[in-house]
Amino acid sequence: MALRSTTRRRLIAAASLLGLIGSAHAQATQDITVVGFFGLFQDKYTEAVIKPFEQANPDVKVNYRPVRNSAETLALLRLQRANPTVDLAILDVSVAAGANKEGLFTALDPRKVGNLADLQAWARPAGNMGAVISRDDLAIIYNTQQVKTPPTSWNDLARPEFRRKLAFPIADTRGVVLLPIFARMAGKDYKDTIDPGIAQLKTIAPNVQTWEPQPDIYTAVRSGQAAIGIGWNGRGQYTHDISNGEVAVAIPKEGSVGQLNTINLVANAPQSDAAQRFVNYALSPEAQARFAAAVFYGPTNSKVKLDPALRTRIFGTPDVEKRAIELDWDWISGQYAPWVQRIKREAVSYTHLRAHETRED
Repeated sequence: MALRSTTRRRLIAAASLLGLIGSAHAQATQDITVVGFFGLFQDKYTEAVIKPFEQANPDVKVNYRPVRNSAETLALLRLQRANPTVDLAILDVSVAAGANKEGLFTALDPRKVGNLADLQAWARPAGNMGAVISRDDLAIIYNTQQVKTPPTSWNDLARPEFRRKLAFPIADTRGVVLLPIFARMAGKDYKDTIDPGIAQLKTIAPNVQTWEPQPDIYTAVRSGQAAIGIGWNGRGQYTHDISNGEVAVAIPKEGSVGQLNTINLVANAPQSDAAQRFVNYALSPEAQARFAAAVFYGPTNSKVKLDPALRTRIFGTPDVEKRAIELDWDWISGQYAPWVQRIKREAVSYTHLRAHETRED
């Protein structure tokens, strides 16, 4: 009986010890919260980056909080400024630049985020205030059944055969990106004047069927509601694949501008160290290559080697890629709202006015 009692006590003690070990392990697990874009971006980013990170780092759990756009993220960060529950925020570079000026983010530590050293120069903001995780170029999206001569130039948007067939959502970053493109095509510097861009938008305006395609540009073009429009290359390429070629994408010969998605460390983040470990993984060549292959977003780590066919679908032909425009997003962050207002007032409203005048005639 004494032997059995001793054995029982030992088993109970061992079980208690295992329970303490399990409890300590549970306590060691850190939860980090990442705010980012919803929909396709969330699905593919979770699959290509978050899940592999968690497998490699079982002591860190990543909670992804989806939002509709960068403006919503900015509003959330402002609301939580005094007591943030978010560790990392993924948002457009122009909005991130403004958030930096408001003190909502803090610098990444290069000792903890070693992959910062391998980023392209345009992907590393000054002072390590965040990092660019992906690039998505503006492109022309078109319906292959309705458009028999594929567009090759931004000027093709003004072709007569596209009258009232164009979906043109430009009262946002897409319009802000178009203005420097058109300025350069006119031989001007966008920092000096965007007048050529506004003028070109007004030239294209008679072709516009809708300024606000619903639910989005890709669905509108695929369904045939619109024959052609502008959108982001990554989503366009993805739609091309799932539509059996009903939708195609053209990156014009004049080159394009990349819309940059950044990841940023929130000031006073609850789990700063674990968050920066995730950033370092997200910037690694392996994670970057997986995400690029999943959704056609351009990688930012200079060590990523893409298959040539994939690279062309992301950046365009090598000749077009050379013509890509690198914008000063920190400078543009101060011009963003005024530019959007000019687009609404001088392009969108101009079209409505001309339509009214035509009806009166």
